[in-house]
Amino acid sequence: MRTAPRWTPEELSKRSVIVFLAQYIPSWKQYEEVFDELFRTEGVQPKIALIPDQAADGSWEYSDVQNNFYNEIQNKYGADVIEKVYTDGTFKRLEDDSVRTYFYTRPYNARVPEIYRSEVLKQAAPLSFISYGALLTRQVGNVVINTDFFKDLSYYFADCESEKKIAQQKFHKLIDRGFLHIDVIKYRTFYRIEKEVTSAKKENSSKFTVMWTPRWTSDKSLGGSNFLNYIDPFISFAKKHESDIDFIFRPHPLAWDNFISTGELSAERAAELKQKIHEAPNIELDESGDYTDSFRRADLLVSDISGLVPEFVYTGKPLIFCMNNMELNLLDEISSMCDQCCYKESRLEDIGERILNIQEGKDPLKKQREEYLNSIWNDQSLSITEAVNRALLPEAELNV
Repeated sequence: MRTAPRWTPEELSKRSVIVFLAQYIPSWKQYEEVFDELFRTEGVQPKIALIPDQAADGSWEYSDVQNNFYNEIQNKYGADVIEKVYTDGTFKRLEDDSVRTYFYTRPYNARVPEIYRSEVLKQAAPLSFISYGALLTRQVGNVVINTDFFKDLSYYFADCESEKKIAQQKFHKLIDRGFLHIDVIKYRTFYRIEKEVTSAKKENSSKFTVMWTPRWTSDKSLGGSNFLNYIDPFISFAKKHESDIDFIFRPHPLAWDNFISTGELSAERAAELKQKIHEAPNIELDESGDYTDSFRRADLLVSDISGLVPEFVYTGKPLIFCMNNMELNLLDEISSMCDQCCYKESRLEDIGERILNIQEGKDPLKKQREEYLNSIWNDQSLSITEAVNRALLPEAELNV
């Protein structure tokens, strides 16, 4: 049973600190625009609490990607904006009566130390969550919009009406009582992609470039993955086209470790594959925290189901969607987008043929993608910064 907290909206309006809990760095692009806007807003103090990753043995440590992110944020905003909350084996408590809201960047309590879980921090201030990527399917939506986390949430910024409906069906009592407030932010990544990718000049390669983003799990109820099925043929295909095509392999950040932990891939086999990729002159293994540069350089994306699919569609460039290993139902908005903008292929030979056709300029879906993107330009939906600002206005009469 959710009960009213000790503080009131009037008390919250006097608080100025907004804390973002950052851990999964590749998702930070989804929050950067909001953070920038808050950073420029007088009387508001946005801060980042950097949460370490958990290793397979249960220990906590900061990854190289997280450490690089820490340095980048300090250089951009100043040293007092970001803090490592884990030092010398000790976690710092984040409860503070100056905090207006805690922004979670992932909705999984099991992924963070107990001291930072929603049932703890909700006692200090309202909790906010912006989807870290398009959910794409109802099944994935049910995993992300989970009871363990959402029962403690006050503000949810959803990607589309279908996501909102999932939350409404599961948490209608919290919504009716005024505890959970939902805003729909359509196409929230489109304008960032247009600015950072579409309008930017392609770099580093004059050759046709293919980006491949396989999923992290072979569990078909979570979308499945073609990583193990496609990686050897893709390496061979790349070798055959060494002179005219570059490749960027960017498996989901959890992929290698997950397949090793499930026994589907041995550590030795993983090392062998990475060595083959390293030795191939036209393949790059992208394990960076930010995929923007790879998006900029890629002329074509080949992807399993992923939150990157709609983001790449926003670039206007062609995309091959590999759906053969999936037992999921796409959300209505995503299904419509894929029907209009994506080539759907299953067999390796068909994927290879499609890559070569697009390289030669045979792209029959180009006009349909342009029409889809024009419809976004003409949509007057609420922006993510507008929604966040509205939700956090002191005069808002919210039963948080």
